Amino acid sequence: MPKEQFQLEMSNRFNAFEENKPTIETFHKIMDEEAERFGKNGKDKPHEKLEEDMEIERLDEKRKTLKKKEGKRTAEKIEYTELNTVLGKEKKGEATLLLLF
Repeated sequence: MPKEQFQLEMSNRFNAFEENKPTIETFHKIMDEEAERFGKNGKDKPHEKLEEDMEIERLDEKRKTLKKKEGKRTAEKIEYTELNTVLGKEKKGEATLLLLF
């Protein structure tokens, strides 16, 4: 459940109390119930790896292999540098992956 949806549901629950003037305990109870429900929804769903995530992992493994390799050719040095650049931008969310070589 996204943050916005959680906030909307909380707002809807509290709007009903505007007329009745509830106690602080009532507010705490409502917050606890919604937080419990919100927290459980996120944990029950298993994380699915997207194709893009798998591509990032594959490119990162290739980058690590190139880093360890002794006596790199010029093309391998360039590829290593490009992988560093692309993966760095991807981690920051600035770029979409481009297929290299």
